[in-house]
Formats: sequence, C-alpha cells, structure tokens
Amino acid sequence: MQGIASRATEIVREYLLRKYQPEWCEEHNIQSLSFTELVEKMYQEDPAIAHEIASLILRGFIKTASEQKDSRRAYIEEVNSLFDVAPLRVLSSSLPDTTSSFTGFKLHGRTPSVRHAHRATKLWTQKKGPPLLVLAGAPGVGKSHLSLSAARILQRVGATFIYTSEANMLSELRRHIQTGNLDETLNDLSNVPWLFIDDLGLSAATDWGRSILDKLIDDRWQNSSWARTMISTNLFKDQLSPRLASRLADARLSTVCTLKDSDYRLNMGGVL
Repeated sequence: MQGIASRATEIVREYLLRKYQPEWCEEHNIQSLSFTELVEKMYQEDPAIAHEIASLILRGFIKTASEQKDSRRAYIEEVNSLFDVAPLRVLSSSLPDTTSSFTGFKLHGRTPSVRHAHRATKLWTQKKGPPLLVLAGAPGVGKSHLSLSAARILQRVGATFIYTSEANMLSELRRHIQTGNLDETLNDLSNVPWLFIDDLGLSAATDWGRSILDKLIDDRWQNSSWARTMISTNLFKDQLSPRLASRLADARLSTVCTLKDSDYRLNMGGVL
C-alpha cells in the first residue's frame, strides 16, 4: 500500500499540474520536490493555494481514515503529521478523536435553549443565518459537542477550516513570534473560510492575549461576507473585553445561543 506521505505528494503534484501550464511546473521543478517543499513553495506563491492543498489532502484521506479500525488513531496521527510544516501547521483540520455528531446529540429531555442552539448550529454549516455563531453556557451543556459536530460536517465535504481551542491557538501564536511568522499565522486565522474557537476567554489572561483575540475577532467580523466563525465560551459578556463583547453581540452579524441545562455528560458517559 502506498505510504501516506507519498500519496500526499502525488495529490499535490496532480493538483498543480491541473492548475498550471506544464512549462510552469517544469520551471519550478515540481516533479522532484518533496511534500514539504511543494507546500512551502506554494504558500510563498499564494497562501490561498496552500488552503486548497490542505483541503484536497484531507478530503482524499478522510474516507480512508473512516475505514480504519484498529489502526484508526495511528492513521489519523500520521495524516496530521503531514501538516507539521510552518505554512500549514495552523491550517490543519485535525479534530479531537471523538465521535461527536448531530445525530449523536441527544435532544430528548433537553431545554428549549439547547434545541435552539442545535438548530442554529446546523443552519450555520449550511451558510444560513449570521456568519458568527456564539455558543455560550456552563461546562457540560453541549457546546463543544455541537461545534465538533459542525466541524465534522465540513470535514466530510472537504471544506477548509481551522478548529482550535483558545489555549492552543495562543500557544501556537507565541511559538510563531519566535519563528517570525506571527503576522502570517494571524492572517491565516483571519482569512480561513471557517474558524472554530473553543473555550474563548479562558486563556487570554495577558494584555497581549486579549489584544490578539480582539484583533482576530475584529478581522473575522470585517470579513463576515465570506468568513464564518463559531465560538464556544463559558464566560458572560461582562467577563470579556468591551470590544470583543460588542462584536460577539452584534445582532447584524452574530447569533448568540445561551445554552441553559444540566451537565448532560453525566447521563451520557461521554466527554465533550
């Protein structure tokens, strides 16, 4: 069976051969470049192409990953390792290895606010309703389950998205300060078509972290004609910065669903 890295390299080359003239591919020595070299070169040429490549590769491997049984986790980890190159590291559409889905989200006995959030999340994946969706509420009410379910819908159709927690995102951005790629990484987060941020407001304890969040959400707000953003948070409006709270609560571009219910994980035995 062909190795994952070899197949990924083949997918990128086929993509570039279709997208560009043979002379261009020959001039850039496409046939002899490794996967990492191909991605880094394309990112330098046009970041949008790197997004397309990420989506293409994931789409090609999703079906295979779903068919894995005993080796499924190892297979997914190997696929995700392909994105361990600077241009794509933050663009990887890797998700926690859970089975969260809309069909697995139990609505029986849930409160109207939870049912409303479930409906709003499904509509959001269909590009219906405001581009910014905020899922707010105490831990365990289903926020992460809903956001993961939405991300898996996008993953199955090969959409380009980033799914991250605030803590992981800020850690990644701090690392990019050291590599000198902070502006590029922030640009990726600002311009990816679909962005998920879990546990917003829990990790940005410094002025730098809060300013990064303010800028990112403001950029997404400005790009709302085509960029869709889903945020989950345990915090109340008065616990967020004034600018961030204002953007999230803007009814013109945002839907805020406050989930009020008991911790349903206790009854399901699952982990959100």
